[in-house]
Amino acid sequence: MGQIEPGLRSLPADTKDADRLGRAIDVNVRRSVQEIRAIPGFEDRITRGELNVVGAVYELGTGHVRLLGDEK
Repeated sequence: MGQIEPGLRSLPADTKDADRLGRAIDVNVRRSVQEIRAIPGFEDRITRGELNVVGAVYELGTGHVRLLGDEK
């Protein structure tokens, strides 16, 4: 839970419970993408266009993968 908590704290206080889980998942994936992009060696490869890291969420109920877009 420790790595998910920062994402939960960043959600607006008035976020409805029904939306909270989905938004927390998105925030966590975006944060993970930022952390991966900051790994030494990855930054240079991303800048040169040799590597790209994108966030995605696998939706268990539908089996679909939802891309979160380019979080550069």
